[in-house]
Amino acid sequence: MCDSDQKTAVFGMEACSRMDILELAKQSGFFVTLDGKIGHEQYQSVHGSVTALERFAEAVRTEADHDRHEKCAVTPQPGTRQTG
Repeated sequence: MCDSDQKTAVFGMEACSRMDILELAKQSGFFVTLDGKIGHEQYQSVHGSVTALERFAEAVRTEADHDRHEKCAVTPQPGTRQTG
């Protein structure tokens, strides 16, 4: 359930992600502002405290763990056979 609009650059690679990092930032206590919009591209800034950054890091870690466990539950490991 990944929209093509939800692509995130991660260490130089584009990865489709269900994680809405701006929403996680807001929920963690960051202030997200829209700096400008050119065409379809939006430019936003995120401001907050170190405590908010710690909450954000924990939220990202939790979301990534959830996604990893969800993916592992549906994707068979290489070299294994599916039964059913």
